[in-house]
Amino acid sequence: MGVKPRLLTLIESLRKGKDTPFTDGLAQLFGGDRLPFWGGEANRLGLKNITFRGFVSGREKYEQLARLSCLFVPSDFENFGMIVTEALSVGTPAIASLGTPWEELNAIGCGWWTERSPENIAQVMRQVMEMPITELLTMGEKGHGLVQDKYTAPQWLDRCKGCMNGY
Repeated sequence: MGVKPRLLTLIESLRKGKDTPFTDGLAQLFGGDRLPFWGGEANRLGLKNITFRGFVSGREKYEQLARLSCLFVPSDFENFGMIVTEALSVGTPAIASLGTPWEELNAIGCGWWTERSPENIAQVMRQVMEMPITELLTMGEKGHGLVQDKYTAPQWLDRCKGCMNGY
């Protein structure tokens, strides 16, 4: 599992489920220069086997995203959020918070669009870890299809042309 914004929310979510087997060695946190601080928070809360990866980009980012069971993006708010489309494009389901423009995750069945509370995120983590791999793969295929059908450059160009023709 991976995350970008709001690392504390994810760490709190892992703490809420720390007595269940799914939290052992499965969390990879990606982010910027404050990872040593977040590592200290994880240790303070008694969480083990969380890997803090730092900033990744380019091909490495896509390879890391493709290895995740699910991408967790527990933002308070976010605009379009390219990290979600990047994960979906490589077949990785995503969870995004209410307040982000990702209700399609629920509608298409390629992820979760839910409240950002640690309790809700922990619940989705349990779902992901208990879900048969075939279901996760199906969700990933749906997410890849969503990106191909709606979020590639040709689709955006067609939308822009449509907007311009309306004026």
